[in-house]
Amino acid sequence: MANFDNSDDIINFLKDIKDKKNISQKEIYEVTKISEDTLTRYFNNETKVSLPNLLKICKVLNISVKLTETRKK
Repeated sequence: MANFDNSDDIINFLKDIKDKKNISQKEIYEVTKISEDTLTRYFNNETKVSLPNLLKICKVLNISVKLTETRKK
């Protein structure tokens, strides 16, 4: 399981998985309907990915997401 502290790390991880699985941004667009321009901005770390879009991208890449509480009580 990978743990990430910031969105750049998440996107870099997703890019690696996308490349390893040979999945194009066009294929992600076709399934998620996230515009190709937006996907390009995400994968170039030009804008932060929203949680709903992150979940859509992860589904295409067959990646599960686990959210946990990390703040101190």
